Amino acid sequence: MTPNAREMSESRHEQILRLLTALAAVVGTTNVLTKPSQQQSYVQGAIEAITDATVAVVIPHSLVALWRVINICATFDVIIIAQAANTGLTGGSTPNGEYDRPLVVISMQLLGGVHLLNDAAELVALPAATLQQLESTLAPLGREPHSVLGSSCVGASVIGGICNSSGGMLVQRGPGYTEMALFARRNTSGAFELINHLGLDLGSHPEEMLENLQAGTFSEASDSASDGKVCTNHHYQHKVRDCEAETPARFNNDPNGLYEASGSAGKVIVFAVRVATFAKPKHEQTFYISTNDADTFTTLRQQWLKSELNLPVLAEYMHKDYNDITIHYGRDTCLSMRKLPASKIGSLYRLQAKIGYYLDKWHLPNTLPDWILQLTSRFMPPSLPATLTTQALSYKYHLIIKVADGFGNDFDNGINKDSNKNDGNNIAAAQDFCKIICSSIKGRCMYAQSLSRNHYWYFAVPRPLLCFAITI
Repeated sequence: MTPNAREMSESRHEQILRLLTALAAVVGTTNVLTKPSQQQSYVQGAIEAITDATVAVVIPHSLVALWRVINICATFDVIIIAQAANTGLTGGSTPNGEYDRPLVVISMQLLGGVHLLNDAAELVALPAATLQQLESTLAPLGREPHSVLGSSCVGASVIGGICNSSGGMLVQRGPGYTEMALFARRNTSGAFELINHLGLDLGSHPEEMLENLQAGTFSEASDSASDGKVCTNHHYQHKVRDCEAETPARFNNDPNGLYEASGSAGKVIVFAVRVATFAKPKHEQTFYISTNDADTFTTLRQQWLKSELNLPVLAEYMHKDYNDITIHYGRDTCLSMRKLPASKIGSLYRLQAKIGYYLDKWHLPNTLPDWILQLTSRFMPPSLPATLTTQALSYKYHLIIKVADGFGNDFDNGINKDSNKNDGNNIAAAQDFCKIICSSIKGRCMYAQSLSRNHYWYFAVPRPLLCFAITI
């Protein structure tokens, strides 16, 4: 090593020590994790972390502490990865690849919280608030959140969904979106500035604003519409029905879904988002449709979207391989989702990552826990009911469609205000439509069956479940 290189290395080491000291002064030494064994469950997700740039995992205990931490990181010009629960399956909240500067992972796991607004028609979610937390908070009030299950993660955070435009299977509500958020962004001088677009009077200084937000000490909020901003995607229904459009209804980095925190994907630090809640339907019906001809689903989709039927609540396509993997290797996952809350599943992910670290350190396969689970899963209950298993393995293409009736006067927070004329009989109309389509497209409907509420399967859709099989 040349003298200049040695001097640069020593300077960087001293800089990192000063950074760690400053972070510890804010959150305490126990919440600044520097050892690989401590960091493992935060830097290791579903995708293996391949980097040695992580100098610390920081766990702030308050929004004010989070504000101070990001300002320290800005002063030392380090890379920040903001992380909610690290339960995703895409690796988006963990380090991966090469970095040109030191990296700090900020875990938001202690920053949960929800504030209801306007008789629970809206709410403010803090960084670690999860869909499960929202669902349990809103259920007694007859409301539900934008999503009730993360499609690519278990224990999904609300803010993570907004930042990544989540909600790919949601047809009525569309991608997660809001124009009302409290977030920090770096200005041209490199310092963070706090932007309050929540529509709430929180004060004038950043730390005062954050203290008031976390404590919920702000006056009753005005309706979001009075501020000229929306906290849900009101345009998606019209967009998804346009079958002649040159672009798909949804695609990555769609400019129509980008607004400050919405679609930001880590470009800003989000402290809170204001989002709409939705009236919980009185009745729901889920259809499971199978075919060996993919064009069948194209025809069904286009005819449904062009009809006067209300849009489905959700629609999800699956290939036969998805079912094969779930039936043969997913029993442990299905059982844990059935028996445990999402927060516990997140804890299991972290435990598995920690065990994997020590196994790798002892030169043992770090996938050993997966092997053991695969062996023991043979003695666990089947992933799907027997009749649905037969259908799932007999056809190549599968489509899940959920429809609902009975939203009352507040029909899905205004999203369906122009299409609620069939609200009272939407399920019956959708069922008749599916039967007609299934019997008219090159084949016939083999059977339809209702599964009881006690039957659970890997996608955890509400019961009853109606199954159709189309033979070609």
